[in-house]
Amino acid sequence: MAAGHYVPGRSDIDIIVVTCDGCPDESIAATARLADQYWQRYGFRKGFGGYGVRLRDLRPPFGTLHNEVYEILQLKRRGRVISGQLDLSQIPEPLPEDLRRSLIDLIPDLLGAWQRSYPAPINSADARVNAILGWLRLFVWDRTGDYVLDKRGVLTALARLDEAAPLSERLGAISAYVHQMQNCPESVDALCREVETFVLDRVVWARQAATKNPTS
Repeated sequence: MAAGHYVPGRSDIDIIVVTCDGCPDESIAATARLADQYWQRYGFRKGFGGYGVRLRDLRPPFGTLHNEVYEILQLKRRGRVISGQLDLSQIPEPLPEDLRRSLIDLIPDLLGAWQRSYPAPINSADARVNAILGWLRLFVWDRTGDYVLDKRGVLTALARLDEAAPLSERLGAISAYVHQMQNCPESVDALCREVETFVLDRVVWARQAATKNPTS
C-alpha cells in the first residue's frame, strides 16, 4: 500500500510499529494480537500484518526476530511514516549474511506449503502463490544478490535467468494473477511443489536448511 501497489483482495497490509527501546515485551506482542483482531474482524483476504519492533531492532545485528530482516527491508525500501517521526534513510540496510539467516528462518514456513491447510480467512490458493513467490525471491537472490520485494519484479528477474527458463514458462497463470489479468488459479498445488523442488535442487544452503526442518 505504501508503495502504491495495493490491490484489494490480492494485497496484504503491513504495519510496523516502532517503539522506544524500553517498551515492554507485552506491548510489543500486543501489536500482533491487535492486527490479528482486525484481520479476523474485517476478513482481509491476504492478511493484515502488525509487526512491533523496538528502535534498537532497526540497527545491526539483525535477525533476532522471525522474518525481521524482510520486514526491515520493506520498511527501508518501500515504507512510509504515517504517524510519529522516524527517518527511514537512517536505517542501515541488512547485510547479505543477515538476509541469509532470515531466509533460513523462513524456509520452514515455505516448506510443504503445497500440502498445507490454512485457516479462514486465508485463501489456500493465495497462500500457495505467496509460497511460490517466496521460493522465487530466495532463488533470484542466491543467483543475483538482489532480493526483490515486488511480486511482479521477482517474476521479471526470474525470466532473465537462463537457468530458470523452463520454470518461467510454467508460471503463466501466476504472472497473470500478479499482473491482475485473472483471478488466482483454484489449484496451484502441483506448481507450488514443482517450484519448491526446483529451488531446493539448486540452492545448497536452502536444501541444507530444509533437511534440518523437514515438513510433515
